[in-house]
Amino acid sequence: MKKISSRLLSAVLMMILLTGSCGTEKKQTEDKAPPREVTTYRTETKQMQPVLEGFGNLSFRHKADITAAVDGTLKTILAEEGDSVKRETILAGLYNIQLTIRAEQADAALFSAESAYELAENRYREGRLQVESRLISLEKSNLNLKQKEAELEYQRTLLKNKKELHSLGGITEEELKSMKLAFSALETEVLVLKKDIQIQKIGFRDEDIESFGYPLSLSPGERRKIIIDINSLSLLSELKVAEARVKSAVTEYHSAEALLGEMVLRSPIDGIVGAKYMETGERVKSDSKVFTIFDSSEVDFVFSVPEEIGVLLTDGQDVSLSIDAVKDAHFTARIRLISPTIDPKSGNIIVKARLNNAEGEFKPGMFARFSLNYGKQAEVLLIPPEALARKDGGRGTVFKIRGRRVYPVNITLGNESGGYQEVTGGLLSGDTVVLNPSPMLQEGEEINVK
Repeated sequence: MKKISSRLLSAVLMMILLTGSCGTEKKQTEDKAPPREVTTYRTETKQMQPVLEGFGNLSFRHKADITAAVDGTLKTILAEEGDSVKRETILAGLYNIQLTIRAEQADAALFSAESAYELAENRYREGRLQVESRLISLEKSNLNLKQKEAELEYQRTLLKNKKELHSLGGITEEELKSMKLAFSALETEVLVLKKDIQIQKIGFRDEDIESFGYPLSLSPGERRKIIIDINSLSLLSELKVAEARVKSAVTEYHSAEALLGEMVLRSPIDGIVGAKYMETGERVKSDSKVFTIFDSSEVDFVFSVPEEIGVLLTDGQDVSLSIDAVKDAHFTARIRLISPTIDPKSGNIIVKARLNNAEGEFKPGMFARFSLNYGKQAEVLLIPPEALARKDGGRGTVFKIRGRRVYPVNITLGNESGGYQEVTGGLLSGDTVVLNPSPMLQEGEEINVK
């Protein structure tokens, strides 16, 4: 009986302990806060056209300052401020007596130089003909020499025969002596002819040809041409000198004519005379500004883009504009110039886009915002901007969900487009991130997804 009572007491104590333990656990569970509710976004890749947004200013496409290139007196003025003018319209005329005299002198010098050139050209042509005549004369002398040498051989044979006859008493001493004198005269004639040919050959010899750097292995026609060339070099030099003088005279003549042309001031563009700075009779110095012409039919939108984007742009590409001074309107400009140089400080490229201004509503200096597509469409990973817990330039932080808990992830950012932020690193397609993450959200915290 005593043993049973002891067991009963132990059971009662155990029940008391268990009852206390369950109460504590229930209290702890009741004190614990429920998981935080969050809204999430599941990332995915999309085809996106890169878009660049920025601002720039409007500028006159054409603005021309008309300046005097030479000194002179303003003789006539044919345009006033506000006048519409066409390209090449004469605006004013100058007068300079020194330039007029210079032009007349240049004209006379050109005539003299051309006459001297014509004379040198004729002398050169005649000189080549004379060389050719010498060649023909030399050929004639060679033929004559061959004839005389044949005659000399014949006379030598006759003389030998006469000597034999004389020894036999067939002819007298006087006849033999006469034959010897005739042979000697003919022999002398051959020698003189050979000397004449040597003289005629001067300038035509092999050593003469080699001295000018020509080979001797030439055809007869090539040799003849080279001989004529080298024997008329001095006349050719005179011709070249005369030609150089003509070129110099032509240059001076054109220079004088160009200076006379500068005495007529013309408009280089279609436009409006924006300003006139001088009056008739005033003395004008070179580089003095006389007129300013504005062309307002078209204006340029001037803006800059980063180097890596500038190389992707093309002439004629559209640029969407909104101009602050022209409310509730959007315009389209077309790229006409992409600067070939890069600003070494900013790394940017200047771009100019043509904007039609037929209505005259755009003024230089107006501020404008632009939107510009560039490059090719590409698969990119996008997230809403509200998924970013932190953003610092090209980096950011989001809370990524794994299981039922959140973990901060550092990511790299690309461009913003269409209300989305491009992610270039740190996330994969299909990852789930928290939208509008609370500043109180902790790493590893359990969450409840709405």
